[in-house]
Amino acid sequence: MGNLSVFLIGQNKFTEAEPLCRETLERRQRVLGANHTGTLIANNVMGLVLIRQGKLAEGEPYWREALATSQRVLGAAASRNLGVPPQPGRLALDQKKPAEAEQLYRQVIQSGSPALAPSTRPF
Repeated sequence: MGNLSVFLIGQNKFTEAEPLCRETLERRQRVLGANHTGTLIANNVMGLVLIRQGKLAEGEPYWREALATSQRVLGAAASRNLGVPPQPGRLALDQKKPAEAEQLYRQVIQSGSPALAPSTRPF
């Protein structure tokens, strides 16, 4: 199921991918637990799928949960491997919350995380 949802996301078929992502996330939470990296990635992808459909309010909690859990479990620097830290900042920008976005991006930079290469830093 995970591979099919990734394929659909790659084809920009977010509506079709959503139920598959939900089921993948639910199964990973049940089988692997909330703190497993596979679950964190599924949580992050679920947020992405919702946000790409314009469901910002519904997708944001998934990204925030993925960020909080990855920082708690893996540490701020290690969580960059999941691609989690920059996305809440991007979401805040999309929601026209530049001060919040700046704070989130600065947290990533201050953690020593190379998650944002110099060419992609928004500031």
